[in-house]
Amino acid sequence: MSTETKETKLFGIIPITSDKHFEVICDTLNKDSALYVLIQCSSYAHYSGLLSLAESELLSKSIRKISENDIKQNEDSSDIS
Repeated sequence: MSTETKETKLFGIIPITSDKHFEVICDTLNKDSALYVLIQCSSYAHYSGLLSLAESELLSKSIRKISENDIKQNEDSSDIS
């Protein structure tokens, strides 16, 4: 990325306006935004033909597994309260 203020879109959807903006995004990732990035990356890679069907399926199932575990943990912590 250059120091110009030209917008770039990572994975075709996430706008980045500068190196500093990219650093801020990386430094402020939380679980939800990290999962969003993984989903966008996997979608971009799949539709760009970068992954085989088996690779796309494994990545998709891995993301779903992470999401399911987060949902289950949230439900479990709600039951305790």
